[in-house]
Amino acid sequence: MAAFISERSVIDGANFYTNFNTGHGMQYFTNGKVSNDNQWQNINIQDILPTWQWWSETADNSDETLRFDFDYGTKYNPAFELNQVGGYDGGSSLVAKGPLSVEHFLRLYKTKMDVNANSKLDITYYKSTADDASEMKVGLIFEDAPETVEYVTVPDSGKNRPTGQVHSLTFLHMQAEHWQHLVWHLIRTVKTLQIIR
Repeated sequence: MAAFISERSVIDGANFYTNFNTGHGMQYFTNGKVSNDNQWQNINIQDILPTWQWWSETADNSDETLRFDFDYGTKYNPAFELNQVGGYDGGSSLVAKGPLSVEHFLRLYKTKMDVNANSKLDITYYKSTADDASEMKVGLIFEDAPETVEYVTVPDSGKNRPTGQVHSLTFLHMQAEHWQHLVWHLIRTVKTLQIIR
């Protein structure tokens, strides 16, 4: 079907929020901690799920070494071996697993979001492996330049986070010093949101 119908987005305006919550789970998590240890389902609180599951490619077109999926926590049998941590708010989160021998691009959402000088980006993540030189970046593709990806590095994303601790930060503000070269994009539309690891 995807070969005949191009993707459309329900994500527009100036705000978008997701916990990658699929609306069901083996446990319910609040702020990264189990708040209900029972299996549940409630489609009314499902987040908007990624447009593409899982459209991933490497920077040099080599074989992919990372795998992506939803993480439902330790009570769930995942499709591949991983250190399960579960959700942050809801029943699931997004997980990347594998060696970082090459840069990967994971396209997540097709959007039609407006950004301006006051736009910001918040992210909460957990990294269970040791400190390394890896970087997580957010890639933005704007409607007026669909062939160009604008990258924003998540600060300290190569650092280990102790077990059970997540790291939340606001790392992008259009007026921030490290982002000033993009301030000229005062009124632009974000077409695609992706994660690079």
